[in-house]
Amino acid sequence: MKKRKSKIAAALLGSIIIILLILFFISPYSTALCKSKSHFIKHQINKMVFYEPGAEEYAKKIVAFLPAAIKRVELIHGLPFEEPFKIYICNTQKSFNEYTANNSSSRYPIRGTAILGDVLIAPSAFNFIGMDTHKETLMHELSHLHFQQKLDLFERRKHPVWFSEGFADYVAGSGGEGIEENEAINFILSGKHFIPEEEGEIFGSFSSALNGLSGPMFHMQARIFVTYLIESDSLKFKSFLRKIEMGESFSETFESLFGTGVHSKWTQFLSQLMIEK
Repeated sequence: MKKRKSKIAAALLGSIIIILLILFFISPYSTALCKSKSHFIKHQINKMVFYEPGAEEYAKKIVAFLPAAIKRVELIHGLPFEEPFKIYICNTQKSFNEYTANNSSSRYPIRGTAILGDVLIAPSAFNFIGMDTHKETLMHELSHLHFQQKLDLFERRKHPVWFSEGFADYVAGSGGEGIEENEAINFILSGKHFIPEEEGEIFGSFSSALNGLSGPMFHMQARIFVTYLIESDSLKFKSFLRKIEMGESFSETFESLFGTGVHSKWTQFLSQLMIEK
């Protein structure tokens, strides 16, 4: 009987895996991940950088800042990158969207992404609501890549979106372009803020994490909260960062090191904001 149940369970698992593979291969994500980059041109000065024809000026800016970007990311993360990687710079937002299976028509176009062990930069990084943010975008995505080199997809998905994005924004000095910090604080104190989740959801979405906020407002709020965690006790935060980069539980590590859960820490954060106001 046990053997029969095991065979049935194995057959069901095999069927589920096959169905998931079929769904993946017919999805736009499969097309995006398999899209060739053979037409990208290797930069003559920095062989890590590749750009599409027409994106030469974008590539020039990335090459000029890349060493400083890597240095800052490694400094704040506390460890060097473990594996070599490439930076791909797209010439059009349409091209970038095709590589990332992004069909969003948001007024705030995505500026970059860390994917498959490399970084893609979009033209919007060089003109985001009228600002050149390529330096911030590069550091932000390199911070994500740093985590990717240490954790698998499921481990990373267990990090709340507010932390993943807020910490990358802290590293890059990005997030909230066009939003004043004081405006974001007023939103938080009036109850218009992201949900400070204790753990991330493997099948969660970025849109749900926004909780009705605009992208820039969410990023600004997340960065403010992460900055508060770091400045409250930088040594504890460094220990926390090291442990979660080793794959330890986000919520359990947070409570163990900070002496309280995320929700309680958020309450303390709100109290601090009200005092400062």
